[in-house]
Amino acid sequence: MSSAADQAGSPAVSIVLPVHNGARYLAGSIDSCRAQSFADWELIVVDDASTDATPEIVQQAVAKDPRIRSIRNETNLKLPASLNAGFALARGRFFSWTSDDNRYLPGAIEAMVRALESSPEIAIVYCDYEIIDARGAVVRAERLEGPEHLAYGNMIRACFLYRREVHEALGGYRTDLYTAEDYDFWLRAS
Repeated sequence: MSSAADQAGSPAVSIVLPVHNGARYLAGSIDSCRAQSFADWELIVVDDASTDATPEIVQQAVAKDPRIRSIRNETNLKLPASLNAGFALARGRFFSWTSDDNRYLPGAIEAMVRALESSPEIAIVYCDYEIIDARGAVVRAERLEGPEHLAYGNMIRACFLYRREVHEALGGYRTDLYTAEDYDFWLRAS
């Protein structure tokens, strides 16, 4: 699963993790990226002017793993602008983003990369996921509908991967649609 771009130093996957005062679960989210069975990724943490322990957690993660980079917004720009800032630095062929309170299962990125590489006609993949409590125990499983249901609501939620070209064609996330930026992105992508 490598390409000329990968061999030239660009990772296959760019994951953006925007965070504002997310210290409580941030280390777990970062660790879930580091624990992936697919190792050819970069993580770009965008600290959106956090005032809690987030900056220290981010610095520790960057020091532990050269695949992790970070930037900091001096003022709170909100999620869509933070996503755009992170993806402006992304070097991968495939893009995803996660939240400070999300954790990937160890094979998640690998499964999604395989799906995109085996089906060049597909631009976006997404997965079912589980809701967990503060201790990490599964509360319930979420089974997602097929893409034909997108018109009725945002069913692309916590685990997805898409081709760089999708992001470039759409020009990123609309900053005027805070709290609906992801649903708008998927609608425009469809």
